[in-house]
Amino acid sequence: MTSDHEYKSRTRMTPLRVAGMVWIVGISAGVMVHQAMLSEVKAQLGNTVQTTQLMTLQTRLTDQEEALRQFQQTPSLSLSRYEDERQILEERLLAIEGTTARLDALDVGRRSFWH
Repeated sequence: MTSDHEYKSRTRMTPLRVAGMVWIVGISAGVMVHQAMLSEVKAQLGNTVQTTQLMTLQTRLTDQEEALRQFQQTPSLSLSRYEDERQILEERLLAIEGTTARLDALDVGRRSFWH
């Protein structure tokens, strides 16, 4: 049989064990509450970051739309100016072709003279 001392040791251990279990359950509940709060804060911060990114993208889009409007409003080359520029370029091309033809003729003349 068990002695009176062993019986008292067992009865004292039971309240200590209960206190330990209550302590573990309390810590576990605190950790769970803390995790839930962190998840909520993370979700709020995520929404804030997404909102900030969306606002930045909207600002950039607005800037691009304004740049496109300004580009569309700038006057293009007028038809009369285009014709004038084309005429000048054609005259320069004809002058270059004429000079090239004369140089070729001189070169052919030199070859025939020396050969």
